Amino acid sequence: MERSKRSEAIRNLKANGFRQVKPYPDLYLNKYGKIYSLSKDTYLKPTAKNVILYGKKRLSLPKLILFVFKGESIRENSRIIYINGSNLDLSPENIQYARKYQNGLKNEINAENLRTAIRCYFEVEKRYNVKDYVLTRIYLSEILKIRYFYVKYQRKTGLEVFKSYIQGLPNSHARTAKEHDISIHDCRYIVNGFINLLTNDILTDLQTGKLTVKEYFKKKTKTQELREVNEYLTRNGNSPLPLRKKSEKELLRDFQKCINELKKST
Repeated sequence: MERSKRSEAIRNLKANGFRQVKPYPDLYLNKYGKIYSLSKDTYLKPTAKNVILYGKKRLSLPKLILFVFKGESIRENSRIIYINGSNLDLSPENIQYARKYQNGLKNEINAENLRTAIRCYFEVEKRYNVKDYVLTRIYLSEILKIRYFYVKYQRKTGLEVFKSYIQGLPNSHARTAKEHDISIHDCRYIVNGFINLLTNDILTDLQTGKLTVKEYFKKKTKTQELREVNEYLTRNGNSPLPLRKKSEKELLRDFQKCINELKKST
């Protein structure tokens, strides 16, 4: 297609609600499933299963629509469902990726139980909140290692998803869902399920006396820190540091003492 004709075709397509399919810049798509190829200068006809042939590739039309008009990543291994049951209705409102877990099915985390479980292993600050996701992830990562959690539940479905969430940066449901080609809803359900499983295991050990809840973290005073430093210095043959700065009265008293000693020596 000539450049001028191509530019005119693109303007007309955009004016009629078509958008470019960015992974395939030759293709333009509208929200009702009509797809146009600039190189072929024609509309492409999908198969009965809403698949179009693009070179050697077979592209799912519903997945392209969700990508272009709803910003959802293309999940190669996930299937599409039609909400009203008709695969002729390709509007974005009628199509979605199939979920492994039903809509409305939730796996909520009990924040207080999780906090108690973490306190069985760490002296946390009194103001610590499990919604401090970075700190919580650090705590969980260590606890998972200590308890050999991945070994214990290595055959449990979804463990790799949970592992990716904990070990990935950032530890977000969206990133993990994309990595494993699942919905964010399913990812959150799986992750929360494993966190609850870990929490329940720890609380069971707490109830049976195998674990105890640690005291809240108390920040050391300057004097305590200095004492620890002085112990180290003394062990290594060095002079200890003064625990505190002397007052003016003490300095004057030391000065007077020094003068008196000088007088005695003369």
